[in-house]
Amino acid sequence: MAMAAKLQGVTTHVVMPNSCPEYKKRTVLSYGANLTQCEPAAQDIAQTVRQVQHATGAIFISGAEHPDVISGHGTMGLELLRQVRNLDAVVMPVGTGGMLSGVSVIIKSIRPEIRVYGAEPEVANDAAMSLSSGERCTFSRFPQSIADGLNGNIGTVPWTYIRSNVDDIFTVSEDEIKIAMRLVWERMKLVVEPSGVVGVAAALSDSFKARAGGCKNVAVILSGGNVDLSKLSEFLQM
Repeated sequence: MAMAAKLQGVTTHVVMPNSCPEYKKRTVLSYGANLTQCEPAAQDIAQTVRQVQHATGAIFISGAEHPDVISGHGTMGLELLRQVRNLDAVVMPVGTGGMLSGVSVIIKSIRPEIRVYGAEPEVANDAAMSLSSGERCTFSRFPQSIADGLNGNIGTVPWTYIRSNVDDIFTVSEDEIKIAMRLVWERMKLVVEPSGVVGVAAALSDSFKARAGGCKNVAVILSGGNVDLSKLSEFLQM
């Protein structure tokens, strides 16, 4: 999702792929924003954003590339360091990479021995491929995972931070995401969307146990509570 806003905050224009869930579109409209839809491809989103800017004079604010947004995400790292003693590792979802890059910079700057891990769906594994190859990898057309908030490509700015500060990125299956979502809903009593529980799914996986051995105190960031209740049975069906 891309956003452009006037500096006075009077009018907001949101550009969303037409593949985004309908309830997210309704939410944007309910907040009074102007919604523009486009095809779910990186070049189509970029072109649509430019068209909206040209037509409205709005200022583009990227949820992943803007330094202020990345810095804002980094405050979660500060909170973890202040609240959790003897922290060994932190795991969080990664989509376009703003949150992972911001948190990783803070953690590694203050406590470099703490491991920082990302988590993403197997079908949307551009961040994992990027970290493995050492070069930013992208999809020309966004994949479709139940964790729809993580279907976008990792951004160019976040990638520079992730490449330097993230220890590993784990991928999880669609079923593993559903299991994690059920666990969080049933045991923790928290309404968290599929994208938000991907870190939980990763922490519970066999690959995490094998590759993150020795990590006893692990913090998992839960992000996002945008749940389409009409699809709840689909989310939890195995």
